[in-house]
Amino acid sequence: KERPLCRRRRLVRRSFAVRLAAHVIILLYIFGIRRLGEGMTDLTREDMELIESAREAIRLNYDAVAYHHTVGAAVRCKNGKVYRGVNVYSMHGACAEQIAIGTAITNGERQFDAIVAVRGRDGAEIIPPCGNCRQILHDYMPECEVILCVEGQNIKIKAEELLPFSYTFEG
Repeated sequence: KERPLCRRRRLVRRSFAVRLAAHVIILLYIFGIRRLGEGMTDLTREDMELIESAREAIRLNYDAVAYHHTVGAAVRCKNGKVYRGVNVYSMHGACAEQIAIGTAITNGERQFDAIVAVRGRDGAEIIPPCGNCRQILHDYMPECEVILCVEGQNIKIKAEELLPFSYTFEG
């Protein structure tokens, strides 16, 4: 059984790594690799509806105890259809973005416009995709816009810009 102190240290290390990664990205933007704000766009009415759809997904399915459904996502396709998902927590798990994308693909969709993920009982917090999701977004929908909250402001940025030195498949 894990001791509470060990768990606390692991959470502190994880949160430090997340903060460090965010600071590195900001510094890269500031020092000229990419200017902060360049390539980012404001949200539209449709984007606000997409955020609300992700929030509705997690409101209907939030479970922080038994199944750990704590993140909801919604992806909008070029034809305007929206598909939602919630994270599936297990040993291997799947993020809410992956579930939403998989649902869209299962329904024959291949052209994606925007995606967003939210966290919490009411989905109040817009969260960025994890590293694995960034790679999936880069592979499946590099031109799709990802809705993020940067320094308290909701913006959109192309998926391919979230992973500047991404892995690419041979061939």
